[in-house]
Amino acid sequence: MKKAYIVPTYKCNSFCKTCPIEPERIKDGKEFSFSDIVDKIIFLYSRGYSSVTLSGGEPTMYPKLLELLRVLEEYNFDIVVMSNARKFSHESYTKKFANISNLTVTTTFFSIYPKVHDFVTGVRGSFFETLKGLKNLENLGINIIPKVLITRINYRHLPMFADFFSKHFESVKEVRVGTLDIVGNAERYKNIFAIKFSEIAKYVNKLLTELIDLGYRVLIRTIPKCLIDKSLWKHFSQDRKDYSLLLDPLRECSSPKPHITSKCDYCKLSCNIWDSYIKFYGDEEFKPIGGKNVRIKSHIQKC
Repeated sequence: MKKAYIVPTYKCNSFCKTCPIEPERIKDGKEFSFSDIVDKIIFLYSRGYSSVTLSGGEPTMYPKLLELLRVLEEYNFDIVVMSNARKFSHESYTKKFANISNLTVTTTFFSIYPKVHDFVTGVRGSFFETLKGLKNLENLGINIIPKVLITRINYRHLPMFADFFSKHFESVKEVRVGTLDIVGNAERYKNIFAIKFSEIAKYVNKLLTELIDLGYRVLIRTIPKCLIDKSLWKHFSQDRKDYSLLLDPLRECSSPKPHITSKCDYCKLSCNIWDSYIKFYGDEEFKPIGGKNVRIKSHIQKC
């Protein structure tokens, strides 16, 4: 499946300290015109793309998001919206999206504790807005995928996320687990949130086991396989090139610098690690499973 990643806008209604985007870029709020995005969708369709992920910024801040989704639906794309889901806490707004087919909304929880989550987002009450937003989407039959971003302030209660998701969501079938990309705003707050893999390994293993025992499909990214129990390896993402085309209003269409590193011939297929992690922590804690060390270049192509 050929996937594309589109940033309609850099505007955002949160101020997450873990965001990989620079605060200045969010503040500027640059965005594509609607006609430009439609042209790009037609281009993607002509090139055989079948999946589009919308990110930001915050996609719900884009004034013509609903119209954009309808265009994607018309061309039969699988649609993923990476959102904090706060605007979906308003039922009147959420109902507008009820009839969009092939739509999935993915949302990150930074903690199961409201005050901790709100500390990360910089917005009081954002935890409950996100929770209500996802419930509103779920009640309309829209597919939702919660995500866990592992940081220094939440790793000790990682296993509790499993019961949290089970308690609050009835239709969720998949949970995604990933780690911090220490760039942008996240780099500014790295002393608060960044943590070495070797410190979180046992908690991650327990979280994954709890999720799987509850029947969730688990997708693991940016965590080294060599630090995870071998019985869990099959749950690692096998997609080396998540997005083969990136479109955003600052670069228009570009090929970013390599952003993932892999350690060995086996792990290179599914064990992607942020370059920023290697920059700050090195790779001495990794235990290559076999084969020579390799470096995977970015697979994102130019137009």
